[in-house]
Amino acid sequence: QCVEAAKYITGNQGVSWGPAGKIKPNSDFPIIGGFGLTNEGLGHMFVVKDIFNNKVETLECNYELGKCSSRILNIDDPKIGIRGWVLPGGPTI
Repeated sequence: QCVEAAKYITGNQGVSWGPAGKIKPNSDFPIIGGFGLTNEGLGHMFVVKDIFNNKVETLECNYELGKCSSRILNIDDPKIGIRGWVLPGGPTI
């Protein structure tokens, strides 16, 4: 559900990207309006709302089951396990 929410937030509905854990990053750095991928759970995707001081502010759904929320994540925090970034247009399929 996190992928569907990220697609909705960014206007990318109607395209199949698959589950977050299977999406391949296509950028080495975050971009506002792009996406972040983490190893949380079976994989998680969020929208990058802002970037500052080696941190990102997220827009995301289902990090907390059934809720949409925002977090501020340290890009280098191993507990979060950011595994890559996806450009605003979405992953290469």
